[in-house]
Amino acid sequence: MYHNTEPQQWVNDYLDLYLYAGRIGDQSWQQEILAKLINFSTNQLSRPAITY
Repeated sequence: MYHNTEPQQWVNDYLDLYLYAGRIGDQSWQQEILAKLINFSTNQLSRPAITY
């Protein structure tokens, strides 16, 4: 069974919200969600990888 980590779950939830905002035609909300996803992605890529 595959288990999402907390950051993966956050991204998945926000992608769902992004798609929902698109379905209901709320482009303003969609852009807010996209900005949060981009910000999260940028922050994640700038951190050193954790290896176990």
